[in-house]
Parts: sequence; C-alpha cells; structure tokens
Amino acid sequence: MESQKVIFLAKYIDSGGVSAIMYSLGKIYKERGWKTTIICGGVKGSHLFTKEYYREAGIEFIELDYLRTGAKGFLKIPFIIKGFINTVKEIDPDIIHVHWRSVSLYAQLVKYFLNIPFVTTIHLNKIPSSFFYKVVSFWGNRVITISTETKEFMVDKFGLSDNRIEMIFNGADENIFYPPSLIEKQQARKRLKVEPYKFVISKLARLEGIKGHKTAIEAYDMLPEEIKNNSILLLGGEGSLKTDLTHYIENLGLRNNILLLGHINSQDLLFASDLGILTSYKEGFPVSVLEAMLCKVPFIRTRAEGAYDQIINGKTGYIIDFDDSNSLKERIIELYSDEEKRKEMAKNAYVFAKENFTINKVADKTLNLYKTVLSDEKK
Repeated sequence: MESQKVIFLAKYIDSGGVSAIMYSLGKIYKERGWKTTIICGGVKGSHLFTKEYYREAGIEFIELDYLRTGAKGFLKIPFIIKGFINTVKEIDPDIIHVHWRSVSLYAQLVKYFLNIPFVTTIHLNKIPSSFFYKVVSFWGNRVITISTETKEFMVDKFGLSDNRIEMIFNGADENIFYPPSLIEKQQARKRLKVEPYKFVISKLARLEGIKGHKTAIEAYDMLPEEIKNNSILLLGGEGSLKTDLTHYIENLGLRNNILLLGHINSQDLLFASDLGILTSYKEGFPVSVLEAMLCKVPFIRTRAEGAYDQIINGKTGYIIDFDDSNSLKERIIELYSDEEKRKEMAKNAYVFAKENFTINKVADKTLNLYKTVLSDEKK
C-alpha cells in the first residue's frame, strides 16, 4: 500500500515548541506509514532544528524564502503562486497541515486549484484578530487548538463553530523524556558542570521579554542564603536579551548561581534538574512543561495559556501570577525544603503527563482528524 503524504506548512523553523512538535510528529508519522514534507521559509537562528536534523529523521525539507520574507514585489505574486502550486503538485499530498497562520493563504490556493484539503493548528493564543486579519486568515477543513483558552479565543474572535474545532494538546516524546536513573542524572550534571549536591532549578525558554526571565531571577535573588549556597538556576535558550540578562545577573552578584547556558540539550537539562519553572507572559501550550513532567521534575509556571490544562494546581505543580517573584520564591522554598512533597508532586505530574501529554497521543488524534477530513471530502 502506498504511503499517505502530508505537508507541514510553516513560515520558518526556529528553536520553539512548534518546530519540536513538527519534528516529533514527522518521526511518528513515518512509523505509521505517512510521508511528511515540511515546506517553510527556511531556518531562523542557530539551534537544534536544522534542515539536516529533519532530513535525518526521514522528513523531507523544502525551503521557499518568500514564505518568510513575503513576495517583495506585486509583479512577482503570480509567479510565486504558480511555483508553490507546482511544488505541491510534485509532492502530491493527501492533506496539508498549516502550522503558521500567516502562510494559510498558500494552503487555501492549493485547496482551490488542486482540491487538496488542509487543517490548521493555532499554536499561540490571542493572535491578531482585526478585520484585516480575519480577511487574510484561512482555516481549512478543521482547526486544531492546543488549549482551552485558544479554543475560546477562536470561537469568540473569529466566530468559528465548536464542531469545526478539535482541541489536541501538545505532547512530548516519552522515549526521550522519562525519569532518569541515578547514573543518568549524575552524567547529565557532569556534562553541565554542576556539582552533584546542588539543588538544580531550570528554565528552558527563549531569552526574550515575553518569557519573563527577570521574574525568575528576582525570585532566586530573594531566596535565603542557605538555599542559594546549595542551589543553582540554569537558564537554557538564546535570544536578544542575553547581554542584558548577563549584566543583570552580574549586578546582583549571582554569576556563580545563575548560568545562561545558551542552546542546550533539553534532556540533559531536565535529567539534571530538581525543579522546573516557567515565568512567561504569553504561551501556546509549552512543551518544556510536558517534558519536565515526563522526567518527574515538578514544575512551577505562570498562568499563561495552557496552565490549567497542564497543571492541577497544588497536585501536579504550581501556578503563579505574572510578575509574582514573591510567590515563585515561596514555592521554590517549599519544594526545596519538603522533599516528600516534591517527590509526590513529581509522581503526580508524571502520571498526569503519561495519560494526557505524550507525542504518540498527539499523533493518534491528529491522524484520526486527517482521516475524518479525507473521508468527509469523498462524500
């Protein structure tokens, strides 16, 4: 039987969770008999998700600069449209999966000219929703939302009906993220040059204002000296605030306590961790939280999108308000001081993540949606 084919359509590939989700889904789809092709505007920044990385996993990778930069000239538009349609025609997919709203017009044109259906995943809540954006947004046969807040937003702002929306939470790869053995934990700490006795707090996020790093740093600075002497805060990720955050940390006298690691193997970071935190102002459904839960790392995060879908507050983790460095400090002290509570919360988080947030569950639900759409198209 010939493999079925899907195109993942994106503006570009960066270091974020969408790139990770596309990679993980593409790998699983291959095991399920589907061939995946990513069409995007190229790779933005330096990180793990290179075109070679996708191709090594059996995912075809096609770069079309104009998906990222735009047409750059009105007269070029007809040639761009024709070229895109020909590219898709050569692949001959069964379905297109749009992962970036700004490129949905291309999927709509393919649907019109080639009669190929598409679905769209909304990876971020509160996307622009003015009249202009409503006119230039195309959702396809079905819309996937990744959190309760995102579903409510799409119904409220774009008028989508409930029966057109499928809520599918993000997931993490349980073959990569799992509770490490003592040896694996020690090896991860050795690679990160972290002393075995340290209580490791970790945060994995781009170094951008929206991620709220200063809240995390302020909370750490307020910890009792005893805890600071026996702990370390590891910040993984790159971004435009690297220099500012470096100076901020140095001015607080915390250069030996808070380390900016840059691009980091997230498995190493979580295997080495005792506690994970996320202090973002805006999110989609952060995969880093799910990865931590699968590694039995208890988590504290802000109430940005997805929080109450991901965490049962007080049982599988803690949810705090934005900019609330004091509450974050108090929760860190609590989980540092109470090992039994920390272990119980980690266990609860692991069970909850295994039941709800594995990438295999995402693949199952998404492929079933593809099949529903393709079946409806034949009627």
